[in-house]
Amino acid sequence: MTTCVARARAAVLARIRRDRGHACDRVRRDAMACADEVERAARGLAGESLLPDGQRGLGDKANELTAVGDSYLLVPSLLDNRPFERYRAEIIDAGNPQRSLWDGDVVRGSHDDALVIVVGREFLKPGKYKLLVYGITGARQEPLSTYTIRVPEH
Repeated sequence: MTTCVARARAAVLARIRRDRGHACDRVRRDAMACADEVERAARGLAGESLLPDGQRGLGDKANELTAVGDSYLLVPSLLDNRPFERYRAEIIDAGNPQRSLWDGDVVRGSHDDALVIVVGREFLKPGKYKLLVYGITGARQEPLSTYTIRVPEH
């Protein structure tokens, strides 16, 4: 390969890497803007944030959910401010903890105190559930908070 061809190839590869980096930055910015928008909508539509068990001062009373269209917008407050690479949530049946009804990665809003979770109505029938939130870094997953939630009869 001639020096001229090698230089041209190196320049093309450098441009591809740079463009890919710009695209990744753009995707990250768009994702954060989307997370902010969803968080604002969730706060406006769902009213108050979900508070973790032991923090509500209401004894055994659960966070009551209200559906917004075909979904529930859950905005659990996080009391643990440690940074994690990503977050995961799971909803289990309060009466049968081995029964997982919903599981997925969740978005942390730009305000470090809350996550934004959208769960389809079809996953939660009237009843009592536990929302479990985990922080994940690498292969390590740590339980962060548990929220008792209740879906009322329609």
